[in-house]
Amino acid sequence: MADFNKIVTLRNAASAAVTPTNGAATFEVVYDRSDENIVLRFTSTDATAALITVVADGTGGGGTDMTFQLTQNEIKYVGALESMRFKRASTGRVHFKITNVNGSAYSGTLTNIKVEVIGLPKTLTN
Repeated sequence: MADFNKIVTLRNAASAAVTPTNGAATFEVVYDRSDENIVLRFTSTDATAALITVVADGTGGGGTDMTFQLTQNEIKYVGALESMRFKRASTGRVHFKITNVNGSAYSGTLTNIKVEVIGLPKTLTN
């Protein structure tokens, strides 16, 4: 399982380079105490539509996974994710899966799906 770490953006006209990471069948994103400041950007150049699943591994929120479809040349932003619903308390990570739309193993090329984990600027109080 691949781990994706966030890139922290800067404020006040500063910038940070965000490098897309190739998708994987399953991957995790490390969340810290400012997890509500994280947004994920998914893009795909693959002709095969993908189903992205955010696994509800948290201790609350009803335990319902969040899913969305990603088609060729589409961009989707996901977040901010509620830690209570999605973050595993034991690891501090959020688990994702990329599959075919019907839930079977992805038949397209996973490396054609790019994931960027973006840490938004923090407020002065957190």
